[in-house]
Amino acid sequence: MVAQVQLESTSVRASAQKPVIALTPGDITGIGPEITVKLLARPELWAPVCDLKIFGCKQTLQAQAQALGLKLPDSGWHIVDIQDAIKAASPDARVGLISWHALEQAVAAIAAGEAHGLLTGPISKRRLVQANCPITSGHTEILAHFAKVHWPLQPCIPDMAFVYERFCVLLLTRHVPLMQVRAVLTPQLVVSALDKLVAYLLANQPKQDGRALRVAVLGVNPHAEEIGGDEERDVLLPALAQLRSAYPNVTFTDPLPADAAFRGLDPMRPPYNAYVAAYHDQGLIPMKLLAGLKATQITLGLPFWRSSVSHGTAEDIAGKGVADSASLSCALKVLLGLIGR
Repeated sequence: MVAQVQLESTSVRASAQKPVIALTPGDITGIGPEITVKLLARPELWAPVCDLKIFGCKQTLQAQAQALGLKLPDSGWHIVDIQDAIKAASPDARVGLISWHALEQAVAAIAAGEAHGLLTGPISKRRLVQANCPITSGHTEILAHFAKVHWPLQPCIPDMAFVYERFCVLLLTRHVPLMQVRAVLTPQLVVSALDKLVAYLLANQPKQDGRALRVAVLGVNPHAEEIGGDEERDVLLPALAQLRSAYPNVTFTDPLPADAAFRGLDPMRPPYNAYVAAYHDQGLIPMKLLAGLKATQITLGLPFWRSSVSHGTAEDIAGKGVADSASLSCALKVLLGLIGR
């Protein structure tokens, strides 16, 4: 029989020597709690470089650790138990509310200087709907909402990017049905997203071999409009004209055929510093094929850095002890790099 595992509450606070990372495991019905305790149980991956402040359900994390027979470290981390805030919720609403309040309190902790950045596990939009949360479209929009509460004077229009080694993909649209992509895409949206991408690249991907930054922009249509479609002409090209004027030292391609853009790509030596995808699957299929569970999502445009796993809640394998924590570990490494630690 596995001994009872106790989750200690060793207090940690951000310091100049060792940053504190706010970690939200995600939905309690998914694999987030499992990969969280698996990360905790390997302090060699995080304890030398940061402390962890976890916002989640203490009971769920304790049960996961006990079921896996994991011994958790005695120091370097702390848990803020979200369950106390939603005791009266129905079982269906409870899952989404825990995820919602965890994010709310994590952002508040960052705003108060109690943490340096945010690391998130997976949440389900279906669970947010069941909980009647005010925002159900996903992490990015929820974090923008909470950021505006604490940083009301700062613009907050976030964008979603994914990184693996030197391979970077920016999504112009996120969780939008394919038929609605054209209605969402505007030259203004493209310019806004690429402004943030260029700022990120200049700060985090220094020029290599004396070359200027190179950004590949993927076309919306097959063959990048050659056989039909007008998004390239009416949306992408006007935006690129503005961007080339604003950033004369950055090379932006004309719209490229997306089916050929990733052929033979080596993530360690990509020909471009970043690829700009018009819609979700256009960018994430090649990213996940090349990176597997080592892809990391990052959010651009928030007043703080946030990284995340690149997978979903995987409720079909939750509780089976087989979830891989590689994406969470990689996301933590990326986050520490972004905050300069």
